[in-house]
Amino acid sequence: MANKRRATQSSADELREALAQAYRGGGQALEELVGQAAPERRCASYAAFHYRTGPTLEAIPAGRFHSAYRPRLELLEFTLYGYCVERRFGWERTPEAVFSLKRPALWRRPAPLLALTVSASQEGVSMAIRPARRPGYKNRRNHLVRLTPELREQLFRIHQEQIAANSLRARFGAWIKKTFHRN
Repeated sequence: MANKRRATQSSADELREALAQAYRGGGQALEELVGQAAPERRCASYAAFHYRTGPTLEAIPAGRFHSAYRPRLELLEFTLYGYCVERRFGWERTPEAVFSLKRPALWRRPAPLLALTVSASQEGVSMAIRPARRPGYKNRRNHLVRLTPELREQLFRIHQEQIAANSLRARFGAWIKKTFHRN
């Protein structure tokens, strides 16, 4: 019987590749859809648009209303909400900051909610981590995302900034300023 408490894992490269593949597939599907519709052929078969300018009757061929522009998939993006946690991996058991979808235990330390955004466009796939503005977010799924060293450093830095900004001391100081420094 499998251990239900064990966390599943994925890497940043797997997320990047999955989104890049979805972006390519979505673009191809959109191209096929546009090709099947063939709007230029349909426009040519429509009747002309007639209008009157004074005593004369003018006509605009329906083909002139057809646009040469084709829709395309510009950006595909998804956001995962989670927390920065420290886990040990490998036989050396070196600690590593990872992005966890499950909130850490309360006895550890306060964990600010963070957002991992993965975006795919013509230029390629990018990943960014930022503070999240989503109060009351809860996820019971125990999944870890192992990040590249640059993203790991960014995750840890933003985590520390959010802890400092949301500490009891910082909130108390803001309350004092708001309460006693009213003009």
